[in-house]
Amino acid sequence: MDENLQEDVRDRGNMFDHFMFGPGQRRQEQLQPPETNYSPNYIDYGELIVHLDTLVESTRNLKPLFQKIYPFIEQFWKKK
Repeated sequence: MDENLQEDVRDRGNMFDHFMFGPGQRRQEQLQPPETNYSPNYIDYGELIVHLDTLVESTRNLKPLFQKIYPFIEQFWKKK
């Protein structure tokens, strides 16, 4: 019975360490993506499309912000 109690305490300690300090070195090695072929002639079109989609989405999200800030930028240009 004492062994079960000690195991529970160790598990709680590990959960606390994981929460406060993140996963250990062994976890980080497991989380790395597998290496792919990075030769100059190789183009991963799927990854390229994902990055282009992210770029377009970011541009759409920043457009309203830029429209709000643009009058202030024009004031600085006109003062010079």
